[in-house]
Amino acid sequence: MVGSCLAWGAIDRIGRIWSTVAALIGFVVVYVVWATVAYGTTWLIPLYCLLGVVTWWGAAACWPLPSELAPTAVRGHAQGLGSGLQRVSIGVNVLFIPHELVWIGFRATLLVAAGISVLLIPLALWGRQFEPAQKSLEIASGDELLAVPAAGSPDAGMAAGVVLSP
Repeated sequence: MVGSCLAWGAIDRIGRIWSTVAALIGFVVVYVVWATVAYGTTWLIPLYCLLGVVTWWGAAACWPLPSELAPTAVRGHAQGLGSGLQRVSIGVNVLFIPHELVWIGFRATLLVAAGISVLLIPLALWGRQFEPAQKSLEIASGDELLAVPAAGSPDAGMAAGVVLSP
């Protein structure tokens, strides 16, 4: 809950992309400190709680992205693709993480997770071009019909069979 509240507050101030980047940096810090300094100490408990906060911070910033960023015509497909990719990620975690823990150990698994988080930061920064912050709803949705102001009477679009929103 704390992570979601942080994300909701940060999204309005810095946007979804920078909130996601902050969460990824938080993952890197928690994983590296966990694997190097705090391994085998009582600091594992607060770090585990901090990991939960960072996880929900990142999740709350990413959940609505496909439905907000895609043009209206493909939003359903984008949401389905996002859900499908999430399920693939869960499957990979369930199948490979236990084997990775056995093969390379706990500390190395944490460092691999930190490395994956570092690799995801440029991908999140690439998403800045799709960030809906500081854009009107019409522009952010990608709908040219809504982005063009209607000219003439309210029924002007009806002649061509197109209904313009008021």
